[in-house]
Amino acid sequence: MYAAVTTRVDIAYSVSKLSGKLASPSKEDWIAVKRVMRYLRGREHFGISYSGEGNKGLEFHCDASFAGDEKYRSTTGCVAQLAGG
Repeated sequence: MYAAVTTRVDIAYSVSKLSGKLASPSKEDWIAVKRVMRYLRGREHFGISYSGEGNKGLEFHCDASFAGDEKYRSTTGCVAQLAGG
C-alpha cells in the first residue's frame, strides 16, 4: 500500500481492493495480483513529469464513495498535483 499511495497512484485502487482480501485470498485474487505485477513490469520506466510552462502551482482533487462496495464500506481518494505533474 505504501508504494501504491506514495509513488504509484496508478495501481492504488487495485492494490486497495486486493489488500481487502488478504485474510482469505482466492485463486482469482492471485491472478489479479500477478496482473498488477505484470502491469508494473511493463511500465517500470514511467514517471511523473513536471511542466515549467504556466506554473499551475498545487492542485488537489478528492472524491469519496459512501458505502459503495459489497460490505457497505466507504472509500476515499485524494490526488495532489504540483506544476501539472
